[in-house]
Amino acid sequence: MKVTQYFDAIRARPDRAAIREAWIERAIREPIREAVQADGRIRRWTQVPEADGRYLRVVLLADGETATTRSSIEGSCHESSVLRTDGHAADRVS
Repeated sequence: MKVTQYFDAIRARPDRAAIREAWIERAIREPIREAVQADGRIRRWTQVPEADGRYLRVVLLADGETATTRSSIEGSCHESSVLRTDGHAADRVS
């Protein structure tokens, strides 16, 4: 998995420490949602059954391969609405 220096630095944060690399790779390879930002970066989400079904968002550079950031495992209303609502600029992948 290709990552930016920023991504590596974020791994050290306590609120990101529980996120497993396998979950990140799942979000990259098998996303349930994808959205392209105005700057070309790509947001991908996956559901993580091992984390009580919460969602993980990973942001890739425009190359579609290099991870630049990841969110914490979310169970928030915001993440849920992004995944459910067709009104967002996200496309269903699976």
